[in-house]
Amino acid sequence: MPTPLSARTLLFAAACTALASSTALAQSMDDGVVVGNDVVNDGLYIRHNNTWERLGFFGPVWGLAADPATCTLYIASSRTLASGRGIGVLHRIVAGNPLPEQLPDLTALTTTGETALITVVGLAFRPTPQGGELIGYRSVTGTPEGDVPEGFYRINPETGLCTPIWRIPAADRAKWDFGGLDFDVSTGVLWGSNDNSAVGIAGGVAGLFRINLGTGVFSLAAAYPPAAQFPGTGIDVRDIDGLAAGNGRVWLVPDEANAMLRPLNALTNTYIATLDTPTPFLATNLQATFSAGAFAPCLLAPVCDTIDFNSDGLFPDDSDLVDFLSVLAGGPCSTNTCNDIDFNGDGLFPDDSDLLAFLRVLAGGAC
Repeated sequence: MPTPLSARTLLFAAACTALASSTALAQSMDDGVVVGNDVVNDGLYIRHNNTWERLGFFGPVWGLAADPATCTLYIASSRTLASGRGIGVLHRIVAGNPLPEQLPDLTALTTTGETALITVVGLAFRPTPQGGELIGYRSVTGTPEGDVPEGFYRINPETGLCTPIWRIPAADRAKWDFGGLDFDVSTGVLWGSNDNSAVGIAGGVAGLFRINLGTGVFSLAAAYPPAAQFPGTGIDVRDIDGLAAGNGRVWLVPDEANAMLRPLNALTNTYIATLDTPTPFLATNLQATFSAGAFAPCLLAPVCDTIDFNSDGLFPDDSDLVDFLSVLAGGPCSTNTCNDIDFNGDGLFPDDSDLLAFLRVLAGGAC
């Protein structure tokens, strides 16, 4: 008869065999694409295994950006003052915490040196050696003297203060309107979707541009697909207010229901119509004004519990494995202080994935 220790060893060996023989779920190419629009309660969604899953934010979404190092999703939103005026405000969602955190209102200095409350319609996060910077695009019509000019602004998430990086000259405001903005960390390119005609630039077409904020040069990668070839884009195919960029692809994000996200292959500057993905939105184009996108596959990564399953302060040790297997099978916990059996936090329990995740983390691996 085996000793209790060898029994545990056999259980562990059997579980490791199951772990070694398991295969990871195949991921879709658009896994991690996040989209939203400015219609309250239309929701914020992330693409996962060919379906849209809701994220816990139901306010208006004007812009989205993801910091991959901290797995933080920034949301440029708006709120209405008592006067009826809408102003910009930031929120963020951090991996492992489904509740959004409200950050300060967006402010900037006017051309006369006063502090003004502003909005931004595009958002991107660009990693830097210092940790990264949040970039917003402000779009205005007929900027009056003393207001905050159109252009790209660096946003301090902790204070909401926006400082100019590159302002659009007044003479060029009819050319540019970068409602969609995102940074692809895999290629180091800042992308913008320009809805204006860009008169004098590449034949006066609207489309996807590579943006150099150091020089203010915007280089056309590809015009928007013609409306007849871009299903469900509604009134105007130029109305692309959101972008999600990652792994060498850039997804156009229209604001309409029953429309399509379409990716661009950044290497060839060509759209991949065969990878069209339907938007999850409920609001029609007549209701939505803005849409937004970001690429945040890190939000899909499971967040596991502590490996000290029985909370005895000793880990990793045999007793955590024994207690986990006992509770998984419906048995007792030796300390009466064991964690819940949903180890990987996916909401499904008890299941094999919890056991496999527990063994991976017990062995020093990732969740």
